[in-house]
Order: sequence, then structure tokens, then C-alpha cells
Amino acid sequence: MTPRAASLLAALALLTLATPAPAAESDSLFAPPRRQSFLARRDVQLAFAATAGVILVSVADRNISHEAPESNSSFAKDLAHGAEHGGNPLTLAPLLGAAWLAGKASGLPGVSASSLRIAGGIAASAAVSGGIKYLAGRSRPSQAPDDPDEFRVLSGRSAFPSGHTTVAFSLASGIDHETTARWVPFVVYPLAGIVGWSRLRDNRHWASDVLAGALVGTWTTHKFQVMVNGHGQPARLSLDVAPGAAAATYRF
Repeated sequence: MTPRAASLLAALALLTLATPAPAAESDSLFAPPRRQSFLARRDVQLAFAATAGVILVSVADRNISHEAPESNSSFAKDLAHGAEHGGNPLTLAPLLGAAWLAGKASGLPGVSASSLRIAGGIAASAAVSGGIKYLAGRSRPSQAPDDPDEFRVLSGRSAFPSGHTTVAFSLASGIDHETTARWVPFVVYPLAGIVGWSRLRDNRHWASDVLAGALVGTWTTHKFQVMVNGHGQPARLSLDVAPGAAAATYRF
């Protein structure tokens, strides 16, 4: 195993290995339903599958870092510049704060609660991503051109995983959890993907950084939702769009 693969494996498996093993599941058909556990066997399987995926993508890091910055059209530049804001907590915080205030002012406490849950998921994801960044110490493409294998533990280097991508996918996952409309995932996740692309185009991250950020943001936000909502169903916003009309209802 290469140093890069070993470092990526250690970084992404850190949370899984640090948590206690889940209790054995009952195989009885008559066992009473139990509260959804925070960490299940499926999470362990997903963690190793995600790690394997990041390692596979890391093989192409050098080639992708050469190709992505070649998108130099004015449209690509403007899109990358605008997408960067979608993964910036300083941009998202005022928007979520405004949504919280709007919910309070309009007598819709569920909207305010959803805003807080989305913000909490982003904060949790950013904390996890920041911890991995601190431990991994990976250099950015601009810091170590053509050398995606440069990891210096606790060095202050912060390429892995991509923080902007983590935040963008956390936001997408939070919105997906808080809404019932089936079309929402087909909008929010591709938009988050554009944020990840912008980090490659601007030569700020390796491709494996971006994939890891997407995985960390999505998974951490899902677990945050499990923690705050438990086994029950939260109030959710239903967004319905029809030709010439749109409606939004809040289900409690």
C-alpha cells in the first residue's frame, strides 16, 4: 500500500474505528422495533466502501489536477467563482439566519427548527472535516504540484478533505432531510457537485479531497439528523411545483 493510500485509509476510517461496535441485531421476527442506533453495521460497511472509492480516485489525482484548471472560459470562471460561495459557511450562515427569523416572524416554528437543524449539520460536518484536515496534513495542488502523495501529519496543511465540498454536501443533505419533494435531491446534490468541481477548477484541491469532502458532509449530516430526530419523523417542508403555480406546505 502506498503512503497516500495508507494516509487516506487512516483519515477516513478514523471515526469508524474510534466508535464502539454496534450491538448485535436480533434475528427474531417478533422482536419489538428499536430506536434507530447512531452507528450501525451498515455504517461500517459504507465507511470502508467510501475509503476504497477515495483511494481509487486518488490514483487519478495528478491527471485530474492537470485537466480541471483548463476550463478557462469566462463562463467557467464565473461559475467557479459563484459556486465557491455555496461551500462557504460565512455566506450560508446569514441565509440560514434569515430563514430562522422568517419562520419566527411568520408563525412557522418548523421553518426555524429546520434552519437550525441544517445549520447544526453543517457545523458538525465542518468540525469533522476540520479534524481530519488537521490530522492528515495534505498539501494542496498549488503547494505541491504533481505530488498528491505529500502528507505531513499535524503540519497545518489542509487539503484533505475539501472543506467547501463538505459544507456544500452537508447543506444539500440537510435540505434533503428537511423536505419531502422527490425532485429536491436531483437539484441540491448536483449543485453541491458544482462546488466540488470549482475546487478542482481553481486548483485548490485534488479530486480525492473533493470526493472525501462530499462523503464526510453527507454522512455527518445524516448522522446529525439521526441524533436530533431519533426514531421520530421531523416536521418537513413540502414543495410542490406545477405549471404556472407553486406551493409550499409544512407538515408536522
